[in-house]
Amino acid sequence: MSLSFDEPRKITLRSRINEVTPEGTHRLRVWVSEAEGMEAAIFVYQRMPQWPGETEPRDVFVAVASVADLSEFPATEPEGSSPFFRLSSFDVVFRSVYDLTNSWDLVKQDVTDLVDNLNKLDEEGVEDEFVVG
Repeated sequence: MSLSFDEPRKITLRSRINEVTPEGTHRLRVWVSEAEGMEAAIFVYQRMPQWPGETEPRDVFVAVASVADLSEFPATEPEGSSPFFRLSSFDVVFRSVYDLTNSWDLVKQDVTDLVDNLNKLDEEGVEDEFVVG
């Protein structure tokens, strides 16, 4: 994906909330439906070790990526010895609507901060010159 820094960045998130059980457990699913000037894979996951009897690895949503995470963690699958990677969606179950609402608000703020921080990196910074010889 070619990223252009001349255009303003934009990311659009979509969400779906479902009540899963009669006990009131709720599910929040969030995905990036559009990303302009930046990658869509902004959600950091950690691949956990398999438990005895499991046949598939467990991937756990950890956080919204930071600017550094976008360059350090690969999209789609972990690489090398690091268990971290990024995807463009997450799916989490909560015990209460209160916890779900608070978490969703934090995710939106973290995504806003990510876009703002990426834009700040494009601003002119302090220049320095170092000459040898």
